[in-house]
Amino acid sequence: MTFPLTQQGRLVEFRPEHAERIASWVDDNRQLLWLAPSTLPPLTPEKVRNWCNSGGRAYVYGEAAAVGELDPLQVLGYAELNRLRHDPNGWWIGHFVVDSQRRGRGIGRSVLRCLASAAFDGFAASNLCLVVFPENAAAIRCYESAGFRRVGEEFHRFGRLQSRHRLLRYDMSLDEWRAGKAG
Repeated sequence: MTFPLTQQGRLVEFRPEHAERIASWVDDNRQLLWLAPSTLPPLTPEKVRNWCNSGGRAYVYGEAAAVGELDPLQVLGYAELNRLRHDPNGWWIGHFVVDSQRRGRGIGRSVLRCLASAAFDGFAASNLCLVVFPENAAAIRCYESAGFRRVGEEFHRFGRLQSRHRLLRYDMSLDEWRAGKAG
């Protein structure tokens, strides 16, 4: 599948050699909880590689100047697209993270727009969703600026202790994606 080139970069399939760089972006245990609640600290390249074994499609986002496959040093973001179990036309975004040194520059919004294009244009999705911890204000701003809308909340249990966490759910429909592309 060919992904569109945005002003800042392009989405390509994740390769195992990208894992070391991605693992380096998580600075503390709170960030790891927000990114991967079921992953015990510390985040290692091996744990990043294992995320991809759950049947989803893993991608990295890199600088526009990079042609073809991305060198691990050119990677700016990582995320996965996964089919929803209860909705064959629904997809969800997981493990979404941007290089910690490059956050706040619109890269996250560009990654999300590329993921939406892959889901809606490439995989014929009717809906795309994600969940976020309510305390992660920067991520919430990013999701909303990319066109996602808050539709409710969910409660999930993570980790060995099965602690219960409240998460906010954000969605984007195919019609919303089309309207955003036109506007």
